[in-house]
Amino acid sequence: MYHGDVDQGRSTTSTDCRIDRVFLGRGGHCLHRVVDHLQALVPADGDSWDLSSTMFASPVARAGRRLEELLLENSVRRELKLVPPETTTIGQIASRFIVPGGQVADETILLELWAAAIRAATSTDRAMIMGVTAAGSTPPGSIESASEMLSRMHSDLAGACMQFKDVADRLQEQGADASDQWHALSRIEGLFLDHAESCNIDVPHRMEMQAIAGERTVHVEGIDTLLIIAADMVESRRRFLGLLGERGIQVSNLVHASEEEDGALFDEDGCIDIMAFGSLDLHIDTGIIRVGDLPGDQVAIVLDEIDANASELSTEDITIGVLDQELSPILGLELESRGLPTSSAEPDPVSTSSVGRFLHLLESHLHARSPASLEALLLHPDVERFVRGTLSKPDHWIPTRIIREYVQVHQPSTLAGPLVHGSQGRQLQELIDAIDRLTGSIEGVQLPLHEWSEQVASVLTRLHEHPDPHLDEQQAETISSALDRVTDVLVSWTSMPAALAWNRDAASALSVLNHALVSSPMRSTVVDGSISFQGWLDCHLDDSRMLLLTGFNEEFVPAASTSDPFLPDSLRTDLGLVDDARRYARDAWLLKAILDSDRMVRIITGSRGGEGDPLRPSRLLLTGDGLDIARVLDECWYGNKQESQSLDQWRMPSATGDLFLPYPDPGEGEPITSMSVTSFRRYIECPYRFRLERQSSLRLDCSDEDLHELGPADFGNICHEVLEQWGRSEIKRATPTEDQKQIFADLSERLDGIIRTRLDAARPEALAQMEMLRNRLEKFSHWQARRGASGWKVHAVELDFSMRSEARCPAVAFPGNERMRITGTVDRVDHNPDLGIYQALDYKTSSSGRDPMNAHGKPGQWKDLQLPLYRFLLDSIGIPVEGDALGYVNIAADPSAPDLGLASWSDSDIEDAMDCAGQIIDRVLAGDFQHSGDPPDFPGILDPICGNGVLLIPSEREVGQ
Repeated sequence: MYHGDVDQGRSTTSTDCRIDRVFLGRGGHCLHRVVDHLQALVPADGDSWDLSSTMFASPVARAGRRLEELLLENSVRRELKLVPPETTTIGQIASRFIVPGGQVADETILLELWAAAIRAATSTDRAMIMGVTAAGSTPPGSIESASEMLSRMHSDLAGACMQFKDVADRLQEQGADASDQWHALSRIEGLFLDHAESCNIDVPHRMEMQAIAGERTVHVEGIDTLLIIAADMVESRRRFLGLLGERGIQVSNLVHASEEEDGALFDEDGCIDIMAFGSLDLHIDTGIIRVGDLPGDQVAIVLDEIDANASELSTEDITIGVLDQELSPILGLELESRGLPTSSAEPDPVSTSSVGRFLHLLESHLHARSPASLEALLLHPDVERFVRGTLSKPDHWIPTRIIREYVQVHQPSTLAGPLVHGSQGRQLQELIDAIDRLTGSIEGVQLPLHEWSEQVASVLTRLHEHPDPHLDEQQAETISSALDRVTDVLVSWTSMPAALAWNRDAASALSVLNHALVSSPMRSTVVDGSISFQGWLDCHLDDSRMLLLTGFNEEFVPAASTSDPFLPDSLRTDLGLVDDARRYARDAWLLKAILDSDRMVRIITGSRGGEGDPLRPSRLLLTGDGLDIARVLDECWYGNKQESQSLDQWRMPSATGDLFLPYPDPGEGEPITSMSVTSFRRYIECPYRFRLERQSSLRLDCSDEDLHELGPADFGNICHEVLEQWGRSEIKRATPTEDQKQIFADLSERLDGIIRTRLDAARPEALAQMEMLRNRLEKFSHWQARRGASGWKVHAVELDFSMRSEARCPAVAFPGNERMRITGTVDRVDHNPDLGIYQALDYKTSSSGRDPMNAHGKPGQWKDLQLPLYRFLLDSIGIPVEGDALGYVNIAADPSAPDLGLASWSDSDIEDAMDCAGQIIDRVLAGDFQHSGDPPDFPGILDPICGNGVLLIPSEREVGQ
């Protein structure tokens, strides 16, 4: 294969590149200038304007489509019959002219070829590139990840007309340590090329290099002129365009600039001069820069700019450049809610759809088979709907709660084996069986990729056999489009060469599919008269009258460089590959061209991301000398007050008087006829959240604990169980145990029993937490021994006042309102015969211990009513407990935390607490669940559903109100 000499990032070849640079002039929209150039280049012949022998190539496909529209408008205006030019993208030029000799590889086939090469490599070479020992096993998914990396590197190097061996030889000449790795890469590259040749597969970027070397047929008939717009080009593309020039095609690079004023900024091929643009002062007018704090503030600035120009511009005159993809859904939601239709220049990939998310979750679950992966899969709405259709009592099951209750008791690391018997195990097994009915017989099966296409299609057919009736037309179209694209990928598998058809499991097949779906766009749904969302590379060639560039921050523009262990930026520079300097120069040129295009431009940058993380302004806004940079920072950041005043006009209070969206109405639920002693605290904190958690139709599981380790609730439950078992044995003793060592031994024995029967030895994090609990129980044993010596004896444990018919202690009707029953479980009741008094105690396992007075508040300002209501419950079974005999036993990690904390309530305090409970019951029975005060802290999924942190921005300004 032919290789040119590399000299400071620019290769020289024996060909005369013959790329003309054509300056279109400053000002105006770039594509409008292209139309003018075509009109001069190819005059009309009579009533016909024939551009069929002309090809136009741009960085993005949308520009070609828009050029065709502009040419049609021009020809209609001139009353000509248009024969349009052929349009394509810069990246597709070579494939248009090179005659393939075999099957042209798509991305999936390329990755399979690399995977085959890695598998065929020696263990030493694999270890060199994958970071594993030569004798070690290959971690799951590592070959797929390595294949993606090598394919990307191979393509990048082909752009510089190089192969892995060229890099290895250069590094060896320089005495670099990495040369051995690159020689290993070179050997694997050889296997890759051998596999491709034996399968008669053409590798696209290799075809370009072979054509340059004269080893491929190039078909140029029918095209006389090739017009391109390319700010920067890799070396292989320059050479191939030079080859087309040698074959008689006039190749011109159209430069949207003035040759007289800007000519020195471009090289002889019309591409940017990296050094020149790297040091260019862009002279940006600070008056067009807008600064918002959080993403929502940037959205408000967009709304402000649209509103300020509403009298002059229609929606189709406006384009929003979305540089930070985090902003896209927020912008779409806010604009659509105000009747402003939006459309995206490039449709979303299938991976972002509900179909794509399902396939990703299924892959993860098949890999892990863990409680966490099953829970995530069941939370997918389509999966939940399917599973509920198979359950015996679907309305009474909350799948996530079933999983968490099983994990809380048994702590499994995997669900791959048999489950522990019991009601929890039976319920969880029914969920697992439902998932197995959905997935069919794919688990444990090994099939070649082309046979997996039918299996995956069958799973999707079962999942969507009964579509969600609540979907609107657009949602249904999105799912249909996603399924069509998935089908396209699955069908492409059927043409996989037989040599690459090795057996794999379902998770591996789904991994291949999910990788392909990341770059598989769904059908575009452009709405007439809509505001267009564009990516950064599209913005220069967009021809709207107003361009709002959002997310103009470092990392998004210039794009952040990726961390590559084999091709760091310094090596990329040395090899002439695209590096940080080239990306900056390209983006500087694009911004300059945008600002010179005679349209209204606003640059919107943020100070913080959605998680509050600080963002830096783009370097493109800070060009010039130190004084220029200081001026921009002062005027746009440190001294910027105008934007906050403008934003306030969009943040009008809602009808309820606050800035937050009204909480959604959960609808009428079943009457509440019982309340636990702990639920009063939930109501005091937030009546609205109390209602959501009690409404069975919502099937909410508000837990946000991590299933990979013991959460606070799991830790506390195991501690309570150990203490309950010990307490029941202590009750049977005639006298209280005073021997600390005996108490600790009894507690340890019971803890060991739970560890043996319920905790998975493969989960070291859970076992470590149990040893921490053992340390806490040892501290408790010292206190318990002293307490026993002072005459206190355990009288009862886990006294359960319940609505269940078999409950030892029935729930108690609240005095004055017998419709409400009070339930609860008293952890422990102690009795001192010598003093003739009882104490009601609650175990607390917080790290630092808790004080009952601080936790409960005081008369008139109650935060919790648990202990006063314990007194009420115990009184119903003849156990009198005074207000100062209620308290907490702290099983705390902090050695300085008090073991026992007692309240000091008087009878009048208890009476006030009961009055407060009565008022709460009256409000509950009356259906009063209105939220008031600060926004409640919703866990997990409840936060976004309830609009926490989402500002209410009305559709019209109400200035002065």
